[in-house]
Amino acid sequence: MITAEDYQRIFHEIKNEITVIGCTLQLMEKHNPEVKALPYWKETMDDVARLRAMVLDMSALRQNNSLKPSEVDLEIFMSEIHTSSQAMMTNPELLILQMQHPLPVCYFDPALLHHALLNLIKNAIEASDADSPVTIKVYSDYDYVHFEVTDHGCGIPQEAMAHLFTLFYTTKENGTGLGLSITKSMIEAQNGTLDCSSVEGEGTTFTIKIPLILSQTEIPDPECEES
Repeated sequence: MITAEDYQRIFHEIKNEITVIGCTLQLMEKHNPEVKALPYWKETMDDVARLRAMVLDMSALRQNNSLKPSEVDLEIFMSEIHTSSQAMMTNPELLILQMQHPLPVCYFDPALLHHALLNLIKNAIEASDADSPVTIKVYSDYDYVHFEVTDHGCGIPQEAMAHLFTLFYTTKENGTGLGLSITKSMIEAQNGTLDCSSVEGEGTTFTIKIPLILSQTEIPDPECEES
């Protein structure tokens, strides 16, 4: 019987082979720039990149069946995500992190939530103009910790909202239709929820809610600070 670890090894090997193919094509392009003019060259490069993204997404989906929860210091966790996500921004200062202080110590799978948040942040950045801010807001109440990712892009058409988390549904030209579906499954695997609100022409907010186990320390009313 194939175990979850076996699946991960299989995905890892497939990813490695696809990476080798992609690197070989890039080297061909570097040493022979004229290949860019060949019919279907760009489409081939795009297909390889999309295939690699699909394997990574499917690998992440398998991880949902093997949660590894641990105590997480949210302020450290979010600071690390903020720093790594800034590399995706044309202007890193436009990625704004707002955190309630103090935040409680939570108990969840940090690798899965890290992956889910990066997916949402990446989508928000791709939906935004280079000079448009993307905001990550984190706060808690007595039952949940809330993560909001907001962009000021073009928004999501109303007819697309009903299918947003449907597997293989995408509105992107080169999308796989896996990202949001897998992100939602990552959150639900931890008894959380993922919701979306969007206004065309104004922007979109994705909200993650993860249950937390509170200590006896009283949590103050949310007061967020920017960083």
